[in-house]
Amino acid sequence: MVIPVGERYQQNLYLFQKIDGKLVREALRSTLFVPMTGEAEERRQVQPDPANPSIRNGDFEEVGADAESPAGWHYQRQLKLITDGDAPSGKNYVTFTNSEPGRGCRALQGFGVDGREVERLRLTVNVRGQEIRPGIFGRDLPAAVVTFYDENRATVGEAFMGPWRGTFPWQRQSATLDVPLRAREAILRIGLLGAVGEISFDAIQLEADRGN
Repeated sequence: MVIPVGERYQQNLYLFQKIDGKLVREALRSTLFVPMTGEAEERRQVQPDPANPSIRNGDFEEVGADAESPAGWHYQRQLKLITDGDAPSGKNYVTFTNSEPGRGCRALQGFGVDGREVERLRLTVNVRGQEIRPGIFGRDLPAAVVTFYDENRATVGEAFMGPWRGTFPWQRQSATLDVPLRAREAILRIGLLGAVGEISFDAIQLEADRGN
């Protein structure tokens, strides 16, 4: 299945957080990509390779300093790190729960991807849903969304897996995503994305699709 780049989730390029009953827009790209440059970048044990894109800690086994959140994921909202025997891979997975339509509920990770080297990405996830319903708008549903940026970090395209709704058990899903030629970086976004209910993710894998 090939998912074309489009504008299906364009409204989610800017993230909002509810503060004192008001939606406040959060800065996203300028801060999320900071760890990919400068001194912090030099200290990374595994340097990003735009010709071979990948996701760090897609199985959520590596935890942060607080031991309660997965390492490598940013802007975590309404995310809970679960450790039990129900995980499809390893011992950990993440669950997003939201009861207020439109409220921020997601996690993000930036990665390098060069559209001159990589024409398509293969995205694979384990996903489970519980009573998922649209948020304020009918299009507000959970998905795994990849937003692409050029060398100036201007948006040049978007592709996604999903959306998901209703209740369903753990299932393994894969999709092929087209990469814009001008892409140099990207952000993967997972979560309810404004919907209500509960969604869980595990064993997220992303790699260049070098098939025929």
